[in-house]
Amino acid sequence: MELAKLEFHRAFLKLASPKSLEVGSLSESEPVPVHQDRVEFDPSSLLISPAMSEAQRDALARQSLDSAIVVAATLAPGTVVNLAVVAAMQVTDQAVEVKDAHAFGGLLESTETLQSHPEIQSLWERLRPHLAVPLKEPVLTRDSQVREGLHAGQQIFLNPSYLSDPDETLFILAHEAAHAELRHGVRSAGLREAERYLGRGNAEGPQALEQARWALEVQADVRAAQLSSLVGIDPLKVLKTLLLSKQDREHPDGTSRAVAAKDQFSASGVKVSDSEWERLLEETAEVRARHAEHLAKERAFHAALKKFS
Repeated sequence: MELAKLEFHRAFLKLASPKSLEVGSLSESEPVPVHQDRVEFDPSSLLISPAMSEAQRDALARQSLDSAIVVAATLAPGTVVNLAVVAAMQVTDQAVEVKDAHAFGGLLESTETLQSHPEIQSLWERLRPHLAVPLKEPVLTRDSQVREGLHAGQQIFLNPSYLSDPDETLFILAHEAAHAELRHGVRSAGLREAERYLGRGNAEGPQALEQARWALEVQADVRAAQLSSLVGIDPLKVLKTLLLSKQDREHPDGTSRAVAAKDQFSASGVKVSDSEWERLLEETAEVRARHAEHLAKERAFHAALKKFS
């Protein structure tokens, strides 16, 4: 998703101004901002005129980016991340998300109608009434760009080639619907801009960005557990799949994801007994250990590269 850069940078600068931070521009669930050294910046100096030419807008966008990088250097990385997400949400409307969905759909080799897969259509019809926002029906494709499911804007894309188990399909469908509901595409775009602000020289920046990306996935898992519980699901298959999932740039470790989903299943009245949970942990222990070993080696390799670079 491509943000309107000038409007985004200006929104970030306004949110990051000392006056805005004093009155609180973050939600109650987000950490308290920390300034290392206050930078007085007046975002009104970046006035946007409808009469501006494209070249003038581009020049002002570059100026505002430079200013945002300077201001971001005075803030704790977690604050930069949070403010960037808020700014992205402020300047991005639904039309941008629709455009993003159309752009991704245009990259696919072929698509199939939901009606061509009655079993997936039935799951969607059961899930749809419980969504917090109305979403268009999923687009099905066998294009390799979609492995199981993903979202672009507020559009869900599913690959039926990877979907055979009804319970797992329902959870994937609910997971992608949660991403769309929560506008995670917009939030992710804000995180990409935060990464530009923080740059390579900020030692704590990568961790703050990683935690923010992982939080989006866990949010989607938790909402998917809530939605699928309303429809009716066997949680054990889903939890085992989550336990076996690998950690990467976008996804936290499978155990963390499974624990969050399990807690939400229980809160939604779909109980998983202690003995069932212990059995799942035992069945997946060997694979999880291999994943952890591989991750440790990968981290050691990157640490060595960084040391000698």
